[in-house]
Amino acid sequence: MNRFFNIGKILLYLLLALLLAAAIFQVIHHVDRGTVNIWDEASSAQNAIEMLSNNNYIVVHHDGEPDHNDTRPPMAVWTKVISYKLFGINELSVRIPSIIAVILTMLFLLAFSLLFIRDLRYGIAILLLIACTAGYNVSHVARTGDPDALMVFFVSAYILAYFIILETIPKASNRYFIILGLAIGAAYYTKSVLGLAPLAGLSIYTFTQKNGYRLLKDIRFHLSWAATLIIILLYYVIREQFDPGYIYAVFIEEFKVINKPRWIKHPETAFYFNYLREIGFKPFFFFLFIPLVPMLFSNNNRIRRLLLYTLLGASAFLVGSSFVTIKNEWYIASIYPFLWLYLGVGFVELLKMILVIADNKFIQTTIFLAIIGFLMIFYFPTYKGILEKNTHFEGKYIYSMNREGHFLNLLKMDHPEYKELSVVTYENPRQVKFYAKKYHYLDSTMVYIDSTINDRLIGHKVIVCNDSLEKQLKEKYLYYILDTGRYCHLYEIVGKYIEE
Repeated sequence: MNRFFNIGKILLYLLLALLLAAAIFQVIHHVDRGTVNIWDEASSAQNAIEMLSNNNYIVVHHDGEPDHNDTRPPMAVWTKVISYKLFGINELSVRIPSIIAVILTMLFLLAFSLLFIRDLRYGIAILLLIACTAGYNVSHVARTGDPDALMVFFVSAYILAYFIILETIPKASNRYFIILGLAIGAAYYTKSVLGLAPLAGLSIYTFTQKNGYRLLKDIRFHLSWAATLIIILLYYVIREQFDPGYIYAVFIEEFKVINKPRWIKHPETAFYFNYLREIGFKPFFFFLFIPLVPMLFSNNNRIRRLLLYTLLGASAFLVGSSFVTIKNEWYIASIYPFLWLYLGVGFVELLKMILVIADNKFIQTTIFLAIIGFLMIFYFPTYKGILEKNTHFEGKYIYSMNREGHFLNLLKMDHPEYKELSVVTYENPRQVKFYAKKYHYLDSTMVYIDSTINDRLIGHKVIVCNDSLEKQLKEKYLYYILDTGRYCHLYEIVGKYIEE
């Protein structure tokens, strides 16, 4: 029987390895394809090029000036600078920090399952959830150079460290206090206040536990939060010295203390709830009732506390996020570690409560493997759907705001001899600026960006991707077409029509 039990354990480890590979593949498959996207990915990517050029690692610059629009501390920018230095300036380098953060998030959750709650079956269930979570394995989070995947990693690290501290106080190892402080500080350096938002649920849970009051008496806890606060404030103090007016800009842009946005995106309170239900955590959202059974009736008190901890963490974060002014799908990403732990651990614990009637390890392992195998088959369409959506690349369709940058990148790869180009676009130019700065850094190419067709363009090679702008160009100027893309043309404007 021991031989059969060992075979079962080997199969569990093989299943764990398979799901880990599937979850990683979901993130890395063709992640280097597709241009850098407009918004946060393009913004931090071009900020990193400027930081690489000016060697100023404290003040983030945009177009040669201190950036007072995106005032978050530069953790995401720093990681891109390191990536550029190691792998060059390209789409993959922009996304490598996110890929590493995703893999580390999985490994931290696995280590917690194997080393602290000591059952690899929890890790198997968690990996299955990660691989099939649509709201995580998409652009803006796991598969792009936005800061959100990095933030989710740091949030995962500090919620795990904090639970371990609460469970082992007063004998908690000093290293967990260090991890807690560093992870909270790094989460703040990544997305400022949003990196601290999950702490609300942790605080509520603390006051439901006797160990929470013991923790408040531990000097290491107070040293930890005090050191973290100093690390956070230190950046603002130092940057203000080099960039006067920065702190004022922080209050305007991040905390919205002085001005309010004129247009509010997703003003409805239930936006995040509906998003998780319909897209982000579908279809698992409908099974969130399952962990309530082991939370109330399991004999494993640590697991019961973990389920309460993650339920309160997820609920507080969801409720708090639902009342903020500005909402975006990726702003809720920090809820996923709570949900993975809550549902993954809750499902396995309920299964263990049922399987205990078998009173045979081999039979229990066999049934568990069969159930997980069935779930893998059942949820494979979900996994495949996410994979297919992520690999629907620009050979078929290019988002209108990404067309100019996409064409500029292809053009420079085909014609590196072009050292001076102009781009005319109505769109926000953040993505175009990334490629402009990339090629200026690499080979001194000058790319000028205009929003109108005008006489300055005479004698220039001009990229236009908008039908209205092309019509204006053709009505007013003499031109040659030098190159053509799916949505764009490269014109050389040689003169102006003379009106008779």
